[in-house]
Amino acid sequence: MKPHSAIALICSLALASPGVADTFLLKDGSKLEGKILREDAESYTLVVQVTSSIKDEKIVPKSDVVKVEREQPDEKAFLPISKILPMPDLLSASDYASSIAEVNRFLKAYPDSSHVRKAKEILATLKKESDTISSGGVKVGGVMVTPADYQANELEFDANVREAKIRALVAERQFLGALREYEVFTKDFDNTAAAGSIAPLMTQVVQTYMNEAKQALATLEDREQKRMAGLERMSTDDRAVSQKAIEDETASMQARFEAEKAANVHWFTTSPYNKASLEEAVRNGETELKRLAERKPLELGKDAGRAYHEAWAMIHNGSSDAAVTTAISDAKSAGVPTPYVEKLEAAKGKP
Repeated sequence: MKPHSAIALICSLALASPGVADTFLLKDGSKLEGKILREDAESYTLVVQVTSSIKDEKIVPKSDVVKVEREQPDEKAFLPISKILPMPDLLSASDYASSIAEVNRFLKAYPDSSHVRKAKEILATLKKESDTISSGGVKVGGVMVTPADYQANELEFDANVREAKIRALVAERQFLGALREYEVFTKDFDNTAAAGSIAPLMTQVVQTYMNEAKQALATLEDREQKRMAGLERMSTDDRAVSQKAIEDETASMQARFEAEKAANVHWFTTSPYNKASLEEAVRNGETELKRLAERKPLELGKDAGRAYHEAWAMIHNGSSDAAVTTAISDAKSAGVPTPYVEKLEAAKGKP
């Protein structure tokens, strides 16, 4: 393109509506998308997207065009709106607020759009779900749970929420984060159905974490020797710089390992050249695999989620004080965590 043409194109692009393109159906059967910059009796002058970051100017004879399909601005603006639902699980009211604002911006910008009715339906759903969450509800497994249902099954829902977070970390291959979340999860929710559901997945995660540490340990000596050989081949100045960098990295890895150990971190951040962190990873992995292998299915009366629900139901269904006391005692025996037992006892004490 000639310099003056390039300048003209830049000016034209500044005036053109961003992101809106018409589709030109050509006689040879092909399609061309572009924004009309100029039009005369013989041709269209278009801006076409060559790559994601490059645009060019193209002249298309009208004799080659069969049909021009005009793209309306509201069509492109509605596309992301149409994909908002269903909203993901476990979002907060503030997460909903941003989506609600997005739909409202569309309705304000395009009040005459053919998509207004659908946009209003989406907005109504968003507001309804947001109101439920604001009042204490939650969305789990694609289902909105009302505050009343959540309170009656709080332990089970909390376990399901934590399980979902762990599964999301595993799906993103954030295995260390998943293991640390799982460690916290087992302290409160090991006697729930969610714990049994996620145990096979966590067995795989622990095995992966441990195998990676074992592999790093098996190759550590060889890698260190190769690194030293590489240093010896360097010039004196380069060797000194590289050696300093290695020493700094080694010190940093050791400091992190010691800090995590002092903080009683169970699942360490392993480093490929830090032998201590790798050995701890293998030991912890073997211990956890044994625990998971010995884990038994929940027995009748040992499901903490069910025990909590039954006690809550008795409290709110007008059962006798003796029956409620027995139900709360059964909840404790089933392993209902102390904070949830305290909620039962507080609810029992209400008039």
